[in-house]
Amino acid sequence: MNGDPTSLPVPAAQSLLAPGQAEILDASSDAIATLDRAWNLRYLNRRARELVSASGDVLGKNHWESFPDSLFPGSPWVEHYHRAMDQGVPSGFEAFYPAPLNMWLAIQAMPSADGIIIFFRDITGQKHLQQERDATAARLNQVLAVTTDCVAYIDRQWRITYLNERARQMLVPSGDVLGKNHWESFPAAVFAGSPFVEHYHRAMDQKLPGLFEAFYPAPLNVWLRTEVQPAEDGIVVFFRDVSVQHAEAEERALLTERLQMALHAANNLGSWDWDMPNQRLYADEGLAFAFGVDPAEASSGTSLEAFTRNMHPEDLPLVMKKLRNATRTGEEYSVEYRLRRADGTWRSVQAQGRCTLSPDGGPVRFLGIVLDITSRKESEETLTRREEQLQLAMESAELGMWSFDTEQGVLIADATTQRILNAPVRQGTIDYWLQFIHPEDADRAAIHFDEALAGIRPYQLEYRIVRADGIRWIRSKGRVVGQPGSARRILAIVEDVTEQKQKDEALRNSSERLRLAQQHSKIASWEWDVAAESFLWSEGSAIIYGRPPEELTCLSQLAGYVHEEDREAVTAALDATLQGTGEFQAEFRVCWPDNSVHWIHAHARAILSPGRMPNRLIGISMDVTERKLSEAALLQSEKLAAVGRLASSIAHEINNPLESVTNLLYLLRTMTNDVQREYVEIAERELRRVSVITNQTLRFHKQSTNPSTASCSELIDSALSVYQGKLVNSNIAVEQRKRPDFPILCMDGEIRQVLSNLIGNAIDAMHPLGGRLLLRSRKATDWRTGRQGMRIVVADTGPGMSASTAERVFEAFYTTKGIGGTGLGLWISKEIIDRHRGRLMVRTSQQPLRNGTIFALFLPFAPPH
Repeated sequence: MNGDPTSLPVPAAQSLLAPGQAEILDASSDAIATLDRAWNLRYLNRRARELVSASGDVLGKNHWESFPDSLFPGSPWVEHYHRAMDQGVPSGFEAFYPAPLNMWLAIQAMPSADGIIIFFRDITGQKHLQQERDATAARLNQVLAVTTDCVAYIDRQWRITYLNERARQMLVPSGDVLGKNHWESFPAAVFAGSPFVEHYHRAMDQKLPGLFEAFYPAPLNVWLRTEVQPAEDGIVVFFRDVSVQHAEAEERALLTERLQMALHAANNLGSWDWDMPNQRLYADEGLAFAFGVDPAEASSGTSLEAFTRNMHPEDLPLVMKKLRNATRTGEEYSVEYRLRRADGTWRSVQAQGRCTLSPDGGPVRFLGIVLDITSRKESEETLTRREEQLQLAMESAELGMWSFDTEQGVLIADATTQRILNAPVRQGTIDYWLQFIHPEDADRAAIHFDEALAGIRPYQLEYRIVRADGIRWIRSKGRVVGQPGSARRILAIVEDVTEQKQKDEALRNSSERLRLAQQHSKIASWEWDVAAESFLWSEGSAIIYGRPPEELTCLSQLAGYVHEEDREAVTAALDATLQGTGEFQAEFRVCWPDNSVHWIHAHARAILSPGRMPNRLIGISMDVTERKLSEAALLQSEKLAAVGRLASSIAHEINNPLESVTNLLYLLRTMTNDVQREYVEIAERELRRVSVITNQTLRFHKQSTNPSTASCSELIDSALSVYQGKLVNSNIAVEQRKRPDFPILCMDGEIRQVLSNLIGNAIDAMHPLGGRLLLRSRKATDWRTGRQGMRIVVADTGPGMSASTAERVFEAFYTTKGIGGTGLGLWISKEIIDRHRGRLMVRTSQQPLRNGTIFALFLPFAPPH
């Protein structure tokens, strides 16, 4: 053995301890071990044996072989143990040892003559508390980040130590002020009677909160509503820009304080040794000083009452109960209580120990230590208070919160989130929480979650959830904590936005209904800012003016689109409105980009200024072209009816003298010679033609209100007979081809009007050069509907029409005859054919030797009702 105590057997090595030392070391709450220079474990106290029990019996064995997971590149065990062993330098560290221990350890390696002494303790609980504190701080910082208020923290040296994102944005004109003195960064806040100085100092010096509004000049130039709250080591300032409504009361922002360190390393006040049979309690100098006991008295042994007289009266019953239980059962003794110090302050302490029992079960010796846990208790109380403040803030805003840890794979929700989702429990896997999301949104929510964890995108989305009371819309926004590739956490808030979604949807539906109604009715709404001379249009402007809203932004633009004949009247009506009538109404024509003319009815009401003068006009414009066309067609029909009645009256009056002249010619023919008789026959023929024309005129006027049958030949001949004289004088040859004739059920007077209009237009087209008028009729089929009927063609060899003219030939008021035409003939003809469920088509050509125009008319045998 060479006299080396480290080479002694373990019991022998332990026996080297002085009497009572082993018991004292076993009573320590810290684990203690010794390593010799061969790295063998030579001693483990009771606490050390408990902590490493999962690794088996390691006493007397090589440390590195017993704990192989402490060997790896950069291992703190290797670094600090060798520093103490080789250099004789004490060294301490904290590290996590994996299975089978699975615990965080605080380790202190102290050099000794024969190796090193290791003091270590289990700090896993403290680490978990630290993690909870960090999570709470992260949640609080998240609330501060998303709050609408600016938040600043100023320490007792008046340094600005914290600014949330909102505050940094507002204070950009003052430069980077973080870490700088507040009064030097904002010198304009210092002046006689300054509310900034008054309230800030009151909060800092007297711990009194303050609330005020004040104007801060350049470079900020804002009114600020400021609330100052005292904090543990400074003040918290909440402020917002109330320049627009600084006279109005704003809802107070949530008041929070930054979290402080909740835990500190425990301070060992001292140890005791209680001789139970003799009821003498021995304590070291440190413990005696902490409990207000004379150190000499404590060293020589004293009563238990000497150490209990300074305990808090409310805690003393629990301490005595724990002591009695420990002395009766031999179980570990651990209790926390408050202790009054000599200066009158109260400290929180924790006593730990164990009572050794005799073979018959009686108490023999009670060894223990006392730790000062005041800092830890204060940190726990601060943490609890901050969590309560955070929870109150979240509940006031009806916001839920949840967190997800990648290591644990569990999502934990608060009570508000649980209530919003109607979840039976507050924690579960991602799959558990996905079951509450609408099936159509679940995959998207899962992908968004995964991409946020991977750092691909921020975590912010909206989705639906399914509850017993229906479907709700949820908005969730969060932040990822940690670096990619390592353990990460998501902290997120949850908000029910169903009511907001419903309002948005109702507004969209209302707007869409209004748009459809305006589109169907050909109505556009508008607003005119008189001072700015600018117009704001709804989507229907293209229906009214044939132009997009960006081409209708000012009055001069609009005036340029009004028909020149109506512009003066519209301007006069608008001027009258601006002079105080309050109402604007006008009907006028506008010219579209395709040169078509449309009738507009505009109606607006003026919004008056305090001076009772119009400063805005809000109105609508309606396309009334169809109404105007109907009115014109009605007027034309009335004119035609009047002409028809006049022609009928004349024809009726002519018929009587015609009969007399016919009779006289008959008598004259019997009384004359052959030459005279020939002239009489010519006169009879012309007289018969006059009679036919007279009868056709009567038939045009006497239109039936019910349809009747008529053949194509009858319809064509009656229309053609009216133009016999004009055809001869215009040098126009008529060519007719009539195939087997079938009767048509129609309003024969209207069809005669159509054919008369087509024949008259053909004659006008060939005047004065003359040409050929071709009239055809045959049985045909409308291949669109499968109905059978008669097809009538009216063709001429005139000059033909251009393509642009042919496109507009059926438009109302469109004419190529100048003042001699109304532009209604073909429009009315097409309306008549459409009412008969027929078709009227045109083809034309201006090519040499192939010039001319063809109008093809299809009429079904019996049009449907």
